[in-house]
Amino acid sequence: MVGTGLETRGGISAVVRSYIEGGLFDRFDVTYIVTHRDGGGLAKALAALRGYGRFCARLVTADAPLVHIHMSRAASFWRKSVVCVLSLLRGRPYILHIHSGAFGKFYDAECGAVAKWYVRALFARAAFVVGLSEHWCAELARIAPGARIRRVPNAVPLPPRIATGSPQAPRILYAGLIAEKKGAFDLVRAFARVASRFPQAQLVCAGTGDMAGIAALAQELKVETRVTFPGWLTPADLAREFSNAKMFALPSYAEGVPMSLLEAMSWALPVVSTPVGGIPEVVQSDRNGLLVPPGDVEALAAALARLLESPSECSRLGAAARATVGETFSITTAMNELAAIYRELGLADPPPARTGQ
Repeated sequence: MVGTGLETRGGISAVVRSYIEGGLFDRFDVTYIVTHRDGGGLAKALAALRGYGRFCARLVTADAPLVHIHMSRAASFWRKSVVCVLSLLRGRPYILHIHSGAFGKFYDAECGAVAKWYVRALFARAAFVVGLSEHWCAELARIAPGARIRRVPNAVPLPPRIATGSPQAPRILYAGLIAEKKGAFDLVRAFARVASRFPQAQLVCAGTGDMAGIAALAQELKVETRVTFPGWLTPADLAREFSNAKMFALPSYAEGVPMSLLEAMSWALPVVSTPVGGIPEVVQSDRNGLLVPPGDVEALAAALARLLESPSECSRLGAAARATVGETFSITTAMNELAAIYRELGLADPPPARTGQ
């Protein structure tokens, strides 16, 4: 299995960590090879070179019948495409697991004719191309009609407890890239519109990105004392934020199936998001969350106000959100989907451990 470092920021590392927690690496003999890490250009280049070296060594010396490649878009695609070519040269089947909700945009707007041919060729030669939702499976099939597409939803464990939050100082939590395309700036604008009605409410924007820009916006809108920016959080710190929040907001413009959204739902938090990418396959508005059009600050503000003024609505939507994760986006479900793919490509589950007499 090839992907980014488990300590890096982003959805791929969170997905792989969930696989490890779910027992996939115990169920199958998996070697995880890192070709990317956080840091500057030199650190990333060295990580890629070390990863390629280790991957080549495993291809030559190990009987590894299958390569599972976790891939995003842009630089991630080009970096992982080397792994695809090496796998083809060695005669190993590979799975392309696409995590980016913007892969279609990358293909349409950022790839020329030769690059598009290269994308299609790698997709067509993959044993399977994995998408996170039915929407993105259809998008991947549009790009490469001959590819073998499978859906494997992201999954998260259910924490043993649920979020409690403070009714006296309700916290709205955002976790992700601080950028316009993720809706973080829209969220600050929407919060500013309801802040005077709910003087105890707070907004926490966790993540990295355009920190100067969003801090300036909060100051311009006179909510800088009510909005905090704790930076990128470790899994343990993020769990504490989920526990202390009253709701989760991710008003993004493009997504696959965001892990942060699933994690928030697993904590029984009501979520406010947008009907983009695979999100409508997770969140049904008024049933287990609220959906608003991307970029519609008025609708976003109204959704926040609806939850802030109704604890019973928060509880109803939050309970339904947690149930959705347990029923459809559980670790067990994802593990079984992957195991079915692996078995179809010739891998077998290990026999159960023998017990003593």
